[in-house]
Amino acid sequence: MKHKEFLHKKNIAPAGILAASFLLRAYYVSYISVLKNQHDGGAPWSEGGHLGYISYFLSGGALPDFDVRFRDQFWHPPLHYALSAGFLKAVWKVFPGFDGNFEVVQILPLLYVTAAMALIGNILYRLIPSEDRGTGDPASPGYRAFLLAFLFVCFQPGLVIRSAFVNNDALVLLLSVLTLDLAIMWHRNPGAGKILAAAIAFGLAMSTKKSAALMALPVGFLFADRFFRTVKERGRTGKLLGQFALFLAAAVPLSLWWYVRNLMLYGVPFDFIWIIDAPETYEAYLGDIPALQRLLDFRPVHFTYYNTYMQYGRGDAQDINPLIAFWKTAACDLWSWSYADGRVKKLSYALFILRTLTVTASAVFGIPALLLRMREKKEEDAENKEGMSLLLLFASQLASFYVFSFRYPFVWSMDYRYVEVILAAEAAFVLSVLLTGKGAEKDSEGGIPLPRRKIFARAAMRLVRAGITALVLLSAAACVLFFITARMQFV
Repeated sequence: MKHKEFLHKKNIAPAGILAASFLLRAYYVSYISVLKNQHDGGAPWSEGGHLGYISYFLSGGALPDFDVRFRDQFWHPPLHYALSAGFLKAVWKVFPGFDGNFEVVQILPLLYVTAAMALIGNILYRLIPSEDRGTGDPASPGYRAFLLAFLFVCFQPGLVIRSAFVNNDALVLLLSVLTLDLAIMWHRNPGAGKILAAAIAFGLAMSTKKSAALMALPVGFLFADRFFRTVKERGRTGKLLGQFALFLAAAVPLSLWWYVRNLMLYGVPFDFIWIIDAPETYEAYLGDIPALQRLLDFRPVHFTYYNTYMQYGRGDAQDINPLIAFWKTAACDLWSWSYADGRVKKLSYALFILRTLTVTASAVFGIPALLLRMREKKEEDAENKEGMSLLLLFASQLASFYVFSFRYPFVWSMDYRYVEVILAAEAAFVLSVLLTGKGAEKDSEGGIPLPRRKIFARAAMRLVRAGITALVLLSAAACVLFFITARMQFV
């Protein structure tokens, strides 16, 4: 499938969904300050924080000439901060009235998130079997399922919030999804240009944030599948090996230069993560709680209206379970909106419940449906292996989330934004559920009545699809209402 099919002139609906999402996120960016609802944002021209890092490049333009471990946020790779500084310089020069205004830097994450959504849409569109795709045909079951899955992506509350972040979250999401999208393109039709583009995207992602390293797993799977399939078909493996060498030649230096530089100059270890002094004195510290207790803590108190946001005090409602934190932070961030009240808090709670139900139900029904469909499809079908790569993406990102939560045992370590590329897999599960059983709804085959259990199974699947559809639509509506209503908090 070519890229243009996703943005085909008949595909008005996906473009409309993306445009509506952009308008909502642009509205949010217009009223949220660079000093509000950020994570370690700092302040313009300060010595630390993300805005301080951007200011550093505005002041001198050179790489940090000191041990980055001892300045807040400067341990991150510099790509995002250098790009942000360059963008601000350009805007201030072209539009003198904005000189010194840091608010305009939010245009970049707004655009990054929009591009990431479009790329996830590309990936989803490829997962639909060609016979079910029906480009632009509203009567096509595959196309309707795709629209709902894409709606789920475009009206994620986390992505609205991320559109105004001054940190590197939005850019690493874009580059990670771009890496996967290019790898899928290569998997279907290998070529040196495509694998080089994937290598550059991966290297730039690593030059933005270290967590992008996990993208090597789904990408490596696609590379290995194409190689062993070529071996099985007695094709020319030498050409593929040359392309793999090209990937490594481009990706390795782009990925590692920052980390090698800091190791050689200042002894900064590759796995360095900033750790606060005397962590046990912080209310958010969880290291003294047994791991099993954290894993099994599903007490109702964590799901109440009053505890919609992450609770970090030492009280009974303190959030310690990584899975609950995953659900909460996906919908409402860590505690960016913890000061909200009235209608805004009610909508936050609705977002939390609706998104949790959508993702959980989609995973419970979508993963088995995806595996079953892969088992029934021909082994050489591209959608088969690409679906498996998304399962691997989901498993690796979720495992990373748990490992990080226990290795650095603080409430703030359990944040969905660290693994936000997992959204591509979540959307694939939504799509998988909505595709299951489509085109096979009759209660007989060849005039022979189906067994009663099959009839019941199909009826149950229709109910599941209807439920997921309702949850996606309600979640999108709640997302829109939340960010429009939240404007009242800043009047």
